[in-house]
Amino acid sequence: MNLRVAETAAFGFKLVPVAVAVFVAASWAPRAHGGSSLLFLIGLNTGIHDGPQTAMAAHLVSANSVRIDAPWRDIEHVKGQYEIPDWLQKRVSSAISLNMTPLVILEYGNPLYGGGKPLTAASRLAFARYAEFVVKSFRGQVRLFELWNEWAGNAGNTRPASAWAYISLARIAYPAIKRANAQAVVLSGGIFDLTHGDERWFREFLAFGGLRFVDALSVHPYDFQRGSDGTPYLEILQVEHMHTLAMTANGGRAVDVYVSEMGYPDNTGLGGHASEVVAAYLERFMLLAAAHPWVRGVWWYGLRNQGTNRSDPESNFGLYGFNFEQKPQARAFARVATFLRSVSALSLTATGARSPQTFEATCSAGKRVTIELPADPASAPDLPKCEE
Repeated sequence: MNLRVAETAAFGFKLVPVAVAVFVAASWAPRAHGGSSLLFLIGLNTGIHDGPQTAMAAHLVSANSVRIDAPWRDIEHVKGQYEIPDWLQKRVSSAISLNMTPLVILEYGNPLYGGGKPLTAASRLAFARYAEFVVKSFRGQVRLFELWNEWAGNAGNTRPASAWAYISLARIAYPAIKRANAQAVVLSGGIFDLTHGDERWFREFLAFGGLRFVDALSVHPYDFQRGSDGTPYLEILQVEHMHTLAMTANGGRAVDVYVSEMGYPDNTGLGGHASEVVAAYLERFMLLAAAHPWVRGVWWYGLRNQGTNRSDPESNFGLYGFNFEQKPQARAFARVATFLRSVSALSLTATGARSPQTFEATCSAGKRVTIELPADPASAPDLPKCEE
């Protein structure tokens, strides 16, 4: 394993072998949104097979949250009998011990109920019982739960299903979750961006009253397939558009949005970007998202590469390589996380999809700084130092 520590010094980095270094990230202290006790979260998606070093690897790049799978099939092996697997409990406990907020995904089918998405009354009720068990088991440890992952797609080896089918599940699962923990925050389950044919699905979700059965939206604004056009500007415009539609459906009131997946692969070939470009995009998107008061957090996809095939996009989204060797993306993540931790407010003062964006930040100590992003989105931003 080649896990390494990113240490910041005026936003430069010194790489130190983990075996001889101890790194303690400073506590995360951005502003709270909308009077809520939940702070802006800058997190990472983790994989089931990432291993026991997962939480520490996220901590070393200053993440303050991790997104964790809790597959139904791994928790209910016999009908009506539930057990939190040891690896899942350890993943949650490790995150909490390092002051990271867990976001747990309630997801995917169970062969005991036909596999695939729960589309029958019986399977929906069974899913709700599983969800209630998980939420109750983690009461006092986990507040954030996603109700499924990418229902409109084929994640988890399932077939796409309608917005109405999702709402039919949510209207049973949502009250079950609230029975288990009234303080739980239920997210909408990773709705795709609207450039890949999902706007109709999202509009139906809103028209059928989907917002009544979730507490916030979770969205996945991927556009890396568009090559040089798929910049962070396009992604944040997608998020803004989804929020505008949701606000309209919500009587003009803002809706909390969690960007629970976002990323770019550095594979060779179609859809891939150079690691340095991905690193610059990462920092730019995090700044753009954090400047929107209704965006509650971003979970970058993902912590480490999920395979070793360099031509496969799905295997090359990580901050770390498959064997936890550090990539430029890891240093960029640590840099922007460190900066955001040092500010109490961040706002856009000039915008433009193809022109420089200017931010004004208020440092935690009251000092104000201005950030102007380079016109080229593939150029890394020059982040000022808030604290002397």
